Amino acid sequence: MRPLRPFLALLLFGALACSSSFEARMATVVTAIREADDRDFRVRPALEAEKLAAMTETPQAYFRGAGPVWARDWRAGIAKNPFPRCGAITVPSLGDPHVENFGTLEAADGTLRLEVNDVDAADRAAPGWDLLRLATSLAFAARESAPDGEASATTEALARASITALYTGYREALDGGDEDDVVAGTGAPWIDALFARAAKAKAAREELELYLESPDHFRRGPLPDDATEKNVELPPGARTAITDALAGAAWLSRPEGGPIPTVVDAVRLYGKGVASRARVRLLVLLDGGLDGRHIVEFKEIGDANLPFWVPPEERSTDVGSRIRTAVSRAWSRPDATRYFGTTHLYGFPMIIRTAAESERGLRISKLTGDARSPEGFASAARVLGKLVARSHRSTGDHLPCATLDPAAFADEALFLAALSRDDAARFRDATTQLGPTLGVPAEPPSANERARGDLALLLQGP
Repeated sequence: MRPLRPFLALLLFGALACSSSFEARMATVVTAIREADDRDFRVRPALEAEKLAAMTETPQAYFRGAGPVWARDWRAGIAKNPFPRCGAITVPSLGDPHVENFGTLEAADGTLRLEVNDVDAADRAAPGWDLLRLATSLAFAARESAPDGEASATTEALARASITALYTGYREALDGGDEDDVVAGTGAPWIDALFARAAKAKAAREELELYLESPDHFRRGPLPDDATEKNVELPPGARTAITDALAGAAWLSRPEGGPIPTVVDAVRLYGKGVASRARVRLLVLLDGGLDGRHIVEFKEIGDANLPFWVPPEERSTDVGSRIRTAVSRAWSRPDATRYFGTTHLYGFPMIIRTAAESERGLRISKLTGDARSPEGFASAARVLGKLVARSHRSTGDHLPCATLDPAAFADEALFLAALSRDDAARFRDATTQLGPTLGVPAEPPSANERARGDLALLLQGP
């Protein structure tokens, strides 16, 4: 099977450019997204349209938002499990481990560590799920960061080296070779540069300048130097609801020794992320007394919808417990960030987490110079493989079944990256032909939503 995959990757566009094949694949893409986001299309169409518009901006943005297509392809055998010997085994999964979902976190003691920084879709999954999605993301990163005029063979070689290093780091960590903490000085230029930027932001408390117009008041309107993010006034009564949500939160990490922090100000945040663009997000300024003032984000979360059967004894009881369990298994320490917990706000499951500029994600736009050299990129991929393995081995299983041929694995990831790039073009065509919500009609607000005007305001566009 392995020699066929690179051949398919090279011929993919030509083979599917024929009208019937192109349209059939477009239908697969549209159906997967419609089914996954059906309720959002009908209840919050403006926010869903904003999310889909963000997905059309670049192939990488499409990849970040097209998790439902990836799940459908996995079920259909288009995305092939790289660890077939593991059978039906499931492990604590990161859910959506693309390269930009890893970044620095700042603990209450001020230390910075590299961790997975987005666990919205984390649940149990086959071991190969995380590794294949991250390998495909590395192939994307190599392509998206390629300078003009770079030979395609050079880009492919860079991707292959990083994918091999990803598996090497993953297997090494499963076998217990290294310490878990990833701190500054990794030797991977892409990651070490991220730590340097995070340390600078930490020292300056850059989030205060970015988000606040005065010590007690968030900026309203577009944020400085950002074309998409915008803060908007919350409806009346929201501050009381936020205070209740803080009091009822299940905390994984919160500074000890005092009452729940006081809400100083809060705003609705629009325009952040891709897959979560349609979700309710708030910024809240907290006064923690002796702990000082800090900004946290409330972020709505939903079901993970990963395509795996999980035994009843391993299932989480609710969305919040799923998230807390995932974080406790994925992070090097439970208090890797100052504030982290789950709660409900207006009935929506929510993550509460620190919103600090010291907590920055890896960005493909920063993959340049030494960071993009074969050695530099491979060293970063090896570190990411170790972070995936930390979560997978957290139940004590070192997964001897999780072995593979690195060359065949790279073939698969390159094939899927090529497929996803072409799917991005199909998706743009679909939004043009079917409209900004893919032809799904909006529903009028229910009687309950009409009675709760504050809730309706949270679900409309900015």
